[in-house]
Formats: sequence, structure tokens, C-alpha cells
Amino acid sequence: MGKAARRKQDRRVTKPPPPVGNNATRPPARLVWFATSGIVGVIVVVVVILLSTKSSPKAPPPAASVSASDASASPALISAAQAVGFHPTTEAGVGEVEGKPADAVSTAADTNLLPVGTTAPAFTLETPQGAKVSLASYRGHAVLLEFFASWCPHCNAESPHLRTLATSLKAKGIRFLSVNADGETAPSVYAFHRYYGLPYPALVDPSSHAGSFNSPGAAGPVSTDYKIATFPTFYVLDKTGKITWTGEGEKPDALLRQELLKAETGA
Repeated sequence: MGKAARRKQDRRVTKPPPPVGNNATRPPARLVWFATSGIVGVIVVVVVILLSTKSSPKAPPPAASVSASDASASPALISAAQAVGFHPTTEAGVGEVEGKPADAVSTAADTNLLPVGTTAPAFTLETPQGAKVSLASYRGHAVLLEFFASWCPHCNAESPHLRTLATSLKAKGIRFLSVNADGETAPSVYAFHRYYGLPYPALVDPSSHAGSFNSPGAAGPVSTDYKIATFPTFYVLDKTGKITWTGEGEKPDALLRQELLKAETGA
């Protein structure tokens, strides 16, 4: 064997062994960078989704069915209501209290509203279809009287809950009644009422400054008598028509149920 061959063989013999342990499986730096970037990207996407979900609550869905009076409305009213373009409104923070316990919010009396213990002012108003409804006809029943606006996110959040409460409490003799407190036109009130399939009347309180879902109006005479400044506003009336409880803004279902049952039983 010549000297050149021996030197080649020596180089092969003395070649360092391949790395072992962690060094043998260490990925290239570029692969590590891509993997790290991917993980960070996934985390960012998840955080964005969570934040957007929290800040943009889902709008209430339409009711599966509507009342007989809404279903039999005149073609002219239905057409005018469609032209309003009603859709449920929402914003961050709405719809969060309805499922909470009765004591989750303050129940202090609202000093700007009619005082508890006084008789609720009498009124007669019309539904969007033109049927007259008198508060006096509800004597003998505890009543939840709600004042609302169709564009109000809080009113939209409450409506599915009020629909459920009205249905479940009807057998106990409790009645619900809504008055639009922003002087909205009949088509606007009808569009709101039909969308949520409310099983109780929603009444038009005409104003000299008529409003609609698309443009704020002003309180009508009944809403003025009841000193409405916030949507929604609730009055609970006992069987004699006296005010037993008042509340502004969204309320827990359990609280409304509690106050209505107290008004019905006189407890």
C-alpha cells in the first residue's frame, strides 16, 4: 500500500464520529423559526376570535312563530314594515344580566319614575293593526308594563326573555303589555313585534315628533305620563292597578318573575 493510500485511510479512521444525543436530533434553525412563528400565529388568531366574540354579542334570532294577529296583518302594514328594514341591534355588554339571579342588580327604586304605591295612569292605545287596548281591561291581573324602542339594543336583548316569561306566567294570571316610548310609527312597532313573535300587545304611542327604527322620535303622551327616559323601563302593577315595582334597563328574568308573582299574590 502506497503512502497516499495510507494517508487517505488514516483520514477515514480519524474522522470525528457523528454527534449523538440531543445534537443528533436538533432541527435546523430555520425549521425552529417556522414552528415558533406558527404557534404564535395560532395564539394570536385565538385571542382575536375570543375578543371579537366578547365585544360583538350575537343578535337575538327571530321567533319560530308569530302571534295570530301579527300573522293576519294587512298586506299594506306588512309591506310598510318590510320597508322599515328592522333588524335586531346589539352592542357590547347587552344581554348579560337576564340569566343571573334576582339579586344580581340593584333593585333600588328609580326616583324619576312614578312612585311605588300610586295608581298607574289610565290609557287606551292602539296596536299597529289598529286594535284598541285599555290598561283598565287588565284589572284583576298582575301586569308587567314595558316601555321600549325598537332600535334600543337593551330592548332587543330583553325581548326573547320577555316572550318566554309571558308564556310561562300566563297560567298564573299574569299579563304583559308593551308601549313604544319613542313615538314610533305602526310599521316600525309591528316589524319589531313580529320579529320577536311577542305573545302580548305592543302599542303605538303617537308623538308630534314621530320616530322609527331608523330615526329617533320623541315620547308620546302616555310615555310622558309615565316619565320614561330610559329604554327599557318596567312597571309592575298589582291586580288593582297600583304600581308595586319599577326598574330601568335590562333586568334578570328571575327578578321580573319574583316581582310579578309578588304582585299577583299580594305578598
